Amino acid sequence: YNIEIIKRYEKIKFDDIEYVPSIQDAKPQIDTKKLNFKKDALYKVVDIIDENTIKINNGHLIKFLGVKINDKDKIIKYFKEDHFKKEIRIKLENNSILNGNTVSAYVYLKNNIFINAYLIKAKLALADREKEYKLKRKFLELERKTQYG
Repeated sequence: YNIEIIKRYEKIKFDDIEYVPSIQDAKPQIDTKKLNFKKDALYKVVDIIDENTIKINNGHLIKFLGVKINDKDKIIKYFKEDHFKKEIRIKLENNSILNGNTVSAYVYLKNNIFINAYLIKAKLALADREKEYKLKRKFLELERKTQYG
């Protein structure tokens, strides 16, 4: 076999390339059935990844749908003190899959407290105005009531 290994010593400048893909921001479509989220199933919070993301016992990362966190330190403290190792329920919407292991979802405690809405009521988050989701109007109204009494 005649194999030649060529090592490139010059860096390629990608700024000079004028390629624009015809389908921008394309993501592979993932079947939500493969995510193993069962209706009314309980999952345990096993890690707090960051102010927007928790990890549950089936390995998936859950981002809070419809909220924008405005106080990073308070929210991490809140989750570590109150919800770490607790059981939660997950409710998905269409297009809530961010990538193969991360989903954007509504999160409920075992006793049906709606965490996404609670974050807005507790002034730890604001309603997400950039994305479209089913409860957007409700979250904006919660935020308005919280600000004005």
